[in-house]
Order: sequence, then C-alpha cells, then structure tokens
Amino acid sequence: MQVIFYPDRFAEFYLSLIAKKNFMRTIIAPTDFSAVSLNAVNYAADLAAAINAELILLHVVQIPITVSEIPFTLFEYEEIMEDPKRELAILVNQLFIRTKEKINIHHQVMIGSVSGQLKNICERRKPFAIVMGTRGAGAVDRFFFGSNTMYAVNNSQYPVLVVPQNASFNGIKKIALASDLKEIKSIKPIEILKCYLEIFTCKLDVIHVIDRDLDPEAVTASVSLENLLPEFSP
Repeated sequence: MQVIFYPDRFAEFYLSLIAKKNFMRTIIAPTDFSAVSLNAVNYAADLAAAINAELILLHVVQIPITVSEIPFTLFEYEEIMEDPKRELAILVNQLFIRTKEKINIHHQVMIGSVSGQLKNICERRKPFAIVMGTRGAGAVDRFFFGSNTMYAVNNSQYPVLVVPQNASFNGIKKIALASDLKEIKSIKPIEILKCYLEIFTCKLDVIHVIDRDLDPEAVTASVSLENLLPEFSP
C-alpha cells in the first residue's frame, strides 16, 4: 500500500484538523464496483475501524458528453441512480458485517466526472484521507492509475492512499518519507508527518537517493531531521 501526499499542497486547515484529538476523521473511498475498487473499499473500511473514522463510499455515474447535453426527466434520473444506489446499499451492509458495525458508513451516488465530484465531496467533508485502488505495476496499471487515481494523487489537497489489487489492511507499521533533504525545517510537512506517526503509532524510514558522492549538506539535513523527530528515531 502506498500513501501518497504532498504536504506543501495541503490546505492550511488540514494540519489544524488532524491535530485535534476529537477530530472526526473521515475516509472517502470512490468505487466503480470493480474488483480493484472493492478491494480498496475493504481496505478503507478496515482502516476506518482501526482509527475510529467514518467512511464515505462514493460512486459517480459518468454520462457521455453527447448524452449529458440532453436534459434528464425525473424518471430518467431516478432510473440512472437506481442500480448504483442499490449496489452501494448492499456494499454498506457487507462492510457493517466486516467491521462488526464499529464505524459509521455513508454512501453517495453522483452524476458527473469522478475527478470533479471527488473534489466537490472533499471540499464539503474535508477528509482525513482518500482511498483508491490500483491494479499493479504493469502497462495496464499505468493506464488505470493514470486516470482517476493519478488525477487524485496529482491534484488533491488531501492524502491519497493507493491500494494495490490484492493488498489487505494489517495495520500501518511503517511510513517511508522520500526526501531530497532540502528545506527540511519547513514546519507544515513535519507537523503533518508527526500527526500521522502518532495516529498510526508506527516507525519512520527516510529515503534519500543520491546519484553522486554524498553531499555534506544532505548529511547535515539528515541530522536536522533526526532532531526534529527525535521520538520517532528516523
């Protein structure tokens, strides 16, 4: 499982929210009912149960542009929404059983683009994280990952958890921080990282890739990072 986020892109309110002890954490899991997305939904439910978060399932009905230009009647609208609403209701019941009813689960069906509606619901609910699925590391995955999931990774103001096809939630035991070791004392990313380490009570590994002799400034920066996070022994 990959947790991908860019702290500098996060809205300022995000840090203040996740730092609150009584903050009601919300996880959003988009699904198109494929095996990949359903596996990610199961992961999201298990994660929500582990950290006492609520779960929102999102399904977006995507209408072709040529069709979307024609106004829907109320009957047609209800007919379009009927099947996904029914499938989501069944999925919610399955997740209640899976989590032994430990979490609150909501579901929503929208019409539009996945990226647009995901942005809209995030603006309203300000989630702790978005959980989305991916198939693997092959060419097919790059196509799949390059659409909705990659758009979320590249544009979301919230963390995106990318769940491989066959991954299951067994707790988050380690966070890997990929860093160029520059501007290491920037406060916002460090504070967000601290919040995640405390929430999951996990270890921290720092990854820095060099393509030449070790830069003395990088060594100094790594020491600074250790001093900023002494309780986590990076």
